[in-house]
Amino acid sequence: MPVSEFQNQLIKIAEQNNIHHPLSEKVKRAFMEVPRHKFVPVFRIDGDWINITENNLEEYLPYLYGDFPLGIYASEGQIVSTISQPSFVLRMIDMLKLEEGDNVFELGTGSGWNAALMSRIVGPKGKIVSLEIIPELIERAKISFESCGITNVEVHAGDAVDGWKPEAPYDKAVFSAGAFDLPKAFHEQVRVGGHLLFVLKHVQGDTLYLMEKRTDHFSSIYSMDCSFVPMTGKYKKGQPKMVHSIPYYKGLTLDIYPIKGNHYAPVEGDIVMPQGDSEFVWSSGW
Repeated sequence: MPVSEFQNQLIKIAEQNNIHHPLSEKVKRAFMEVPRHKFVPVFRIDGDWINITENNLEEYLPYLYGDFPLGIYASEGQIVSTISQPSFVLRMIDMLKLEEGDNVFELGTGSGWNAALMSRIVGPKGKIVSLEIIPELIERAKISFESCGITNVEVHAGDAVDGWKPEAPYDKAVFSAGAFDLPKAFHEQVRVGGHLLFVLKHVQGDTLYLMEKRTDHFSSIYSMDCSFVPMTGKYKKGQPKMVHSIPYYKGLTLDIYPIKGNHYAPVEGDIVMPQGDSEFVWSSGW
C-alpha cells in the first residue's frame, strides 16, 4: 500500500477521535508533505530494535504509520525518547493554531518529526527552534530534515528547560516531554498573548494543557489526558518519589489547598500557573 494511503488512514483516525473539531487543512497538508517514516531510522517493537533500510521499509510501513507511539532511543534499558502517536501529534499541532511567520520553541527534538510538521505550517518566514539533550537524536533529526528539504528548523544541543533566549520572544512553545513543574524560562520567553502546550505529570498520569501567556501568569484554555516520557536533564530531580511515611521535623507543616470539584489535578479553567518555579500539590477536594 502506498505511503499516501497510510497517511490518509491516519488523518481519518485523527478526525474520528475528535469529531467535533476536524483537523485544519494546513495541518493535514503538512502531514502529507512530511512522511513519518523518514524520521524513524530505528525503532523498538516487541523488545527488538529494528533498523529501517530500503529493503525492509515496505514491510514495516504498517508499524511506522500505525496510530501508536514508537520507542526510538533507550538509555540503560529504558525508553527515554519516542515518536508520539500520530493522531495525537496532529491534534496537538492543530491546538497551537500556528500561523505563517510564527517563531516557535520546542522542548525536545526527539525524532524531529513534530518540528518538521510545524515548519511546514509556519513557512519560510517562520522558524522552529528546537532543543534536544541527546546528541545522537540531534544528528538523526538533522539528517531527516535534510532529506525532506527542511531549512527553517534550528536544532541546538542542551537542556531545554532554560529555553533559548537568543531567538526569544516566541509566539508559540510546545513540550514534547512531561514535567512536574513549569520552568520559569517559558514565562520569560513566550510573548504575552502567545500559546504554550505544556505536559504536566502528576500522580494520576499526564495532562496536556493549552495555555495562554498573560502578563504575570499562564492561563489554561483547554486540557486533555495524554502520556509522555518524562523530561531529563536538571528538572529530572523534580520528579516526585513515593514514600511510605513522612519523617517528623519540628516546625514543619503541610497546608493542602483544595481545588474546586473532585479532581486529582486541575482541569480546564481551574489552573493558573504563576510566574516562577513553584512546586504543585494537588488535592482531591478534601
